[in-house]
Amino acid sequence: MLGDFAFSPATEGAVFACDGARDALAAAFASVVTGLGFADAAPADVEAPTFEGEQGACVAFLVPKDVALALGRRLARHLAKPVRVFTMSVKERGAGDFDCSVEDVTVAVDGSARVGPWARDFESEWGGHLSDLCDGKSYFALRSILDEAIATALGTPVARGSMRFRSPRSLGSPRLDAIALKARSAERVQLANLGGRDCIRFTSAGTTVTSFLDADEARALRGALPDLS
Repeated sequence: MLGDFAFSPATEGAVFACDGARDALAAAFASVVTGLGFADAAPADVEAPTFEGEQGACVAFLVPKDVALALGRRLARHLAKPVRVFTMSVKERGAGDFDCSVEDVTVAVDGSARVGPWARDFESEWGGHLSDLCDGKSYFALRSILDEAIATALGTPVARGSMRFRSPRSLGSPRLDAIALKARSAERVQLANLGGRDCIRFTSAGTTVTSFLDADEARALRGALPDLS
């Protein structure tokens, strides 16, 4: 279903689904992700394939769970309708053996969330046998779960093209890039000092998470995210 989706192996991803046409979802999605620092311009290194079906439309994207849920809330506000967010992460325990974490949450326009049945159903069908879903191939595991989520969201999905984006400018390390993306997607962000240590605090949906930083990391984030200064 996803074909050649993704330019490199990934372990985390999400599917965003809602009632309505693909074009409306694609326009809203592009608006939301460019607000997070992605650019709708070449050269592209991030792909977001879109689909339509009898139950609406969806878009797939490779982002961590916390960022996906924040994206889902922004999409719901932008579209003025609920958005169903399927999240998944895969960790290889050994050759052809995987741990998988999935979640199914529908976010309302007001930001409230309701847990759906997909995670339970997925665990019932594939728990302990994820290698059967992806033929034991680590590079195929996430893609297989994304396919399952798309089919669950739309019934019989039809691919309707892909959007491609350029990632935000790297701050020099995967950890810092992940922190910066989380900061851009959070509802509220604060650089602080706790017990003499620099940290950054993210708040979304009433929950605050703190990540401690060294001096170089704090300096890099202040330069990349001037609103935090």
